[in-house]
Amino acid sequence: MDKRESRGRQAECVSAIAVAVNLMLFAAKWTAGRRTGSMSVVADAYNNLSDAGTAAVGLLGFALAGRPADREHPYGHARYEYLAALIVSAGQLTVAIGLIYDSVLRIVRPRPVEWAGGVTLLLAVAVSVKLLLAALDLVAGRRLASGTLKAAALDSLSDAGATSAVLLGGYCMRRFGLQLDGWLGLAIGLLILAGAVSLCRETISSLLGRIPSKEETDAIRDCILAGQGVLGVHDLQVHDYGPGHRFASAHVELPAALTSLESHEVLDGIEDRVQEQTGISLVLHCDPVLTEDENLPAVRSALEETAAEMDSRITLHDIRIVPGNGADQVRFDCVIPYGMKLSGQEAQERFNRGVRQRTGRDYRCLPLVEHSFTGDA
Repeated sequence: MDKRESRGRQAECVSAIAVAVNLMLFAAKWTAGRRTGSMSVVADAYNNLSDAGTAAVGLLGFALAGRPADREHPYGHARYEYLAALIVSAGQLTVAIGLIYDSVLRIVRPRPVEWAGGVTLLLAVAVSVKLLLAALDLVAGRRLASGTLKAAALDSLSDAGATSAVLLGGYCMRRFGLQLDGWLGLAIGLLILAGAVSLCRETISSLLGRIPSKEETDAIRDCILAGQGVLGVHDLQVHDYGPGHRFASAHVELPAALTSLESHEVLDGIEDRVQEQTGISLVLHCDPVLTEDENLPAVRSALEETAAEMDSRITLHDIRIVPGNGADQVRFDCVIPYGMKLSGQEAQERFNRGVRQRTGRDYRCLPLVEHSFTGDA
């Protein structure tokens, strides 16, 4: 059994436990809420039913995501986890809206609630169970790097808080005669709604393709820069096809004096090291750098100073001087921050002027303006 299959089996086991626990809590709370007429207890019961649905869809998602790659899906099926989370969030939205509606009606037309000591004991046990379940989901989520399980842990913590609020409402009713039942039901409904909206946004962001974490990109860059003779790395892109199915590509600057075979050996070693240390399949492209060009350091310094005048977040890479008829060409990539409006023509004029002022030579700058794929700027 490989790491991906083992991860899937463990995640399925945790999700199955969550389904069983939440169904039992739903049945107990729903029965108690109906018998006492407490809207907040019924709302809390449906909160557990929503959690059971979340865990069930997550269980299905893990099972489908574990299917091996095939001819039509060479990158595997791990994105089923994201689709499962999207379905879960839609179900939670429906439950939340229904609870909010019923709670508002209870606020407008309050009904007497028969609170019993058995209900108090039941809810106290439920809080303890949800805290244990949250701990299980959190530990498993961190170990398996599963956003679905981490979200389930936060959901269980919020459930424990919601049930504690229901307990407080029961105490206030018995001790002071305050009718907070409808208001507590409304609070729980809004809590479910907020969690559903957050989960929906996170899932859609993953499906659209969001930037990787800084820790992940730093780990990849560190592996690349540790390669023998590597001068720099840029144009790093990380593609997410679901948990455990991540691919990346990057451009690596190597001395032009190396032979193609030597460069290939360096890049192969880096790709193997990244795969071993991060689990990411990496493909590298070699950018040869003429380290013997005596004019390059002065030109690089002039370009960087000019870029800093425009915006300190601008970065430059792949700088090279290409001899030409008349003025020599300076070709390079210019990475600008999102939101900054800088056309290629404007960038060329400003770099031409800046390099001319700082070096005293009439170079023709040809910048390629682009954005970062890792959120660096």
